[in-house]
Amino acid sequence: MATKTTKQIKAQVINEVSRSYKDKIKELTDKNTQLYKSNWELLNKNGVLNEKVQELEEKVTQYEDWNRRLQEFMDMEPDVREKAVQAYKTQEALNAKIEPFINFMSNFFM
Repeated sequence: MATKTTKQIKAQVINEVSRSYKDKIKELTDKNTQLYKSNWELLNKNGVLNEKVQELEEKVTQYEDWNRRLQEFMDMEPDVREKAVQAYKTQEALNAKIEPFINFMSNFFM
C-alpha cells in the first residue's frame, strides 16, 4: 500500500469538504427554490381568498340590510304597510312608462 503524502491527504480532505459543502449548498438552494414557489402560490391563493371574503362580506351586508328593511316593513301598521305597497307599485309602473323615454334621450345626447 502506497503511503500518501501530506499534500495528497490535505488535497483529499479539501476535496471531500468542498464536495460536502457543494452538496449542502445545492440541497439548500433547491429547498429555497421550492419554498419560494410554495410561498408564491400561497400568496396568490391568499389574494383570491381575500377577494372572495370581500365579496361574501358585501353579500352579508346586503342581506342584513334586506332583513332590516323587511323587518321594518313587517313592523308597520297594516294600513301604513298597504300605503307603502301601493306607493311602490305606483313608482314601478311610472318607472316602466318613463324608461323608454329615458333610453331614447340618453341615446340622443350621447
